[in-house]
Amino acid sequence: METGEIIRRVMPAQTTVTGGSLEQKQQWMPECGVLGIVWGIRLQFSNGVTRYVPDLCDRMKDAQRLLNRLVGASLHPDFLSDILEDYLGELYGPPIFQENAKEILHGL
Repeated sequence: METGEIIRRVMPAQTTVTGGSLEQKQQWMPECGVLGIVWGIRLQFSNGVTRYVPDLCDRMKDAQRLLNRLVGASLHPDFLSDILEDYLGELYGPPIFQENAKEILHGL
């Protein structure tokens, strides 16, 4: 690199969340010893990418609230895990207190 040369960062192209849906599934909840329902979201982005988070939370209204915030938002799929971490922190407290936060975000 020569003196005075400008370094340009390559940022991912901005995309928009064009649609999404809630999805429920049954999951064993060892802390309760029961089979319960958990809610996830599936998101479609304007660049053709689809992302699925199968077990976001155990209350439909919490999953719906996040889905409502995301649809229409300008967001690159690579940053979805950051948004989810912030939202889980909003619901349940800082991530340091969430034993399963890494499991939820793993694989995104």
